[in-house]
Amino acid sequence: MAYIGLAHCVIRTKEGEGLRLGGAINVDITPQYGEGKNYADNKLETSRKVFKYADVKLETSRIPVKAAAAMFGNEYIEADRRLVSRTTDKAQEVGFGCYVDEDDGTYSAIWLPETTFTEPSSSFKTNGENVEFQNPSIDGTAKGNSDNEWKEVNSFDTIEEVESWLCEKAGITEQNNQEEGA
Repeated sequence: MAYIGLAHCVIRTKEGEGLRLGGAINVDITPQYGEGKNYADNKLETSRKVFKYADVKLETSRIPVKAAAAMFGNEYIEADRRLVSRTTDKAQEVGFGCYVDEDDGTYSAIWLPETTFTEPSSSFKTNGENVEFQNPSIDGTAKGNSDNEWKEVNSFDTIEEVESWLCEKAGITEQNNQEEGA
């Protein structure tokens, strides 16, 4: 199946709060495996690969400050919508999801139940003759949860179904979805 689109990035904090991220630009999920080979009688007798973790790279149009605080362990001061980063902050595990459009008109939702992202580097440019967008890109690591599940993929026929499923996985209600401007 070929994929022709990407949308609707969401996270769920350990406390169960669901938050939308900005528009999806790019997501790379790369599983990493430990491998062992056993040779006997001058040939390969057994080969085994075991899932260890997955590297996740996410590029989005923005990371709202409330989501950044939840992901990176920063302090969010709601009164003035300010994010404070400290040297003692520790990234927090979140559930992460998004969906892809398939070339047959269906949609596949992807959910990573335990993912830890690191704060993005910052790069800014002055505005020249042409507008150049600078988008945040964050790296993360997905691991298996207590049931050894590291990824869930679910297929849907409509955008409404796939977005509803992702919002349910993330714990996003209509109220907090509107608060995030989604």
